[in-house]
Amino acid sequence: MRKILLFFFLIGLTFVALMGCGGQLKSRFVPAGEYVPNQQAKVSHSVGSAGEVKIYFGPVAGFSLNEDELSVEKGFGHTVVGYIKVVYDKGMCDASEADKNTVVQKLQQAAFAHGANAVVYAHSNLGENPGFFDVCKYMNKREGYGHGWAVILSP
Repeated sequence: MRKILLFFFLIGLTFVALMGCGGQLKSRFVPAGEYVPNQQAKVSHSVGSAGEVKIYFGPVAGFSLNEDELSVEKGFGHTVVGYIKVVYDKGMCDASEADKNTVVQKLQQAAFAHGANAVVYAHSNLGENPGFFDVCKYMNKREGYGHGWAVILSP
C-alpha cells in the first residue's frame, strides 16, 4: 500500500513541478517586403503606447487577404508592416499566463515596436478563461496561440 501511495505522490509531484517550469508567450515578427522601418515608423505612430494599438478580429476596409498574403487595395494609403505570430517560448506549458487578453497584448506590443498602429485579421486560439489542456494543446502547434497583420492605417 505504501508503494502505491508513494507512486501516486511522485506522479503528482512531477505534474506540479512541470506545471511550474514554464517559458512565456512571445511574438515572432516577419516584416512585409514593402515596409521601410526608418522612413515610415517616424510618421506612422498615431498611437503613444502599445495599449493604443487597435485590434481588428476581421477585415478592415482597404485590405485584401488572399491565402497568406495581405495587400492594400487601390485608393487606400495603408501600409502592411508585417505578420505577427504569438507562440510559446521553450519550456513546459504554463497555463497561468495564457489567455485571449495576453495574446492581444503580445500582438499590440509587437505591432507598436515595429511602427504599426493596428493589427488586422487578428486571431486568438485561446478564449477568455481557457483550461490548462486548451492552453497546452497549442504550445507546439504550427498555428501558435494567435496571429495577425501589423499595419499602419491611414486616416
